Amino acid sequence: MTAIQLVSARIGRVTGKGLASNMRVHYPRWLLYSAVILLVLANVINIAADLSAMGAAVGLLVRGLQQLFVVVLGGVSVVLQIFIPYDR
Repeated sequence: MTAIQLVSARIGRVTGKGLASNMRVHYPRWLLYSAVILLVLANVINIAADLSAMGAAVGLLVRGLQQLFVVVLGGVSVVLQIFIPYDR
C-alpha cells in the first residue's frame, strides 16, 4: 500500500494531475471506471475499519455500546472535516 501511495504521489507531482486523470489518457474507459470503483470500495472499507477500531478503543475506556461510539466518532470526524479549515 505504501508503494502504491508513493508511486501515485510521484505521478501526480510530475504530471500535475491525479491518478485517475492520468489513467484516462492511457487506458480504456472501462478499466478506469473499474479501478476507481475498486479504489472507492477499498477506501470505504478502510474508513469503516478505522472507525470500528476507534469505537473499540473508546469501549475499553468507557462502558457502553461500541456501535454508538463508532457512529459518534464518525459524526465528529465529518463535522471536523467540514468546519475546521485545512491550514489548521
